Amino acid sequence: MSAVILVLSTVSAVGFFTTKQVNSNFIHFQSIDEAAFEATDVEENLLKARINALTYRTNRDPQFFNRAIESLKLAQQEAQKQALKSTDNERKGRFEKVTSQLESYITNLTEVSQLMRERDASVLELVSFQKQIEAKISRRLSESEVLSKQRSEVSRVAMVFKALTQEATEYLLTNNEQDYEQFQDQLSQWKNDLSKLSFASQEQLIELTEGFALSLSQVASTIRTRNDRWEVLKEIGFDIAEQLNGIRVDAVNDQNALKDEIQQST
Repeated sequence: MSAVILVLSTVSAVGFFTTKQVNSNFIHFQSIDEAAFEATDVEENLLKARINALTYRTNRDPQFFNRAIESLKLAQQEAQKQALKSTDNERKGRFEKVTSQLESYITNLTEVSQLMRERDASVLELVSFQKQIEAKISRRLSESEVLSKQRSEVSRVAMVFKALTQEATEYLLTNNEQDYEQFQDQLSQWKNDLSKLSFASQEQLIELTEGFALSLSQVASTIRTRNDRWEVLKEIGFDIAEQLNGIRVDAVNDQNALKDEIQQST
């Protein structure tokens, strides 16, 4: 009788520990599944952010920048939550890296927004200098005492300045370095012609020209820096996607291993 009780006790103990192990494995399985699901959720929010950021880049509407930041912060919160919850060191490390990369994405996108505002401010200065130069040329052309020959010279210079402003506008539309170089060539022509004129406001025109050229130079510098930031954002986006994909792949592998373990223990 005592032998039977001992056998039953042993069987019960084995059954208890087996059931406990199965339950533990099942909980682990669920946590892995949750990590994979959250990785997908983070990626979806990142995708929303990137779409809104690119829309903001095109139409310059601040609401799309705000939406992008909102999605990035949601993604960051989810990644941070999983980093704190994860008991797997590798998975924890991946989520921590994603959290850090998302912070970098937010920082760089915010800098892009600031650079876009700086670009717009420089363009307003550029337009202001352009209008002042055009007003002085127009005033000179309208003066009755200007001789026919002088009027012809001023008219020709006015055409040169018009060509200069067209080159500036072309660059602002394309952000192409070649267009900026063409503007510089036209600027040299304008300065050369301007130096040959002889009327009272010539010095003022030269000063305004320097301001005009400096404004576009500032725009060009800002655009280059902004474009560099966009490249950084693209690389960060790729890195985050790689980490999230790694989390999902690892989750599938871990789940398959747990399935085999659970099947063998039942």
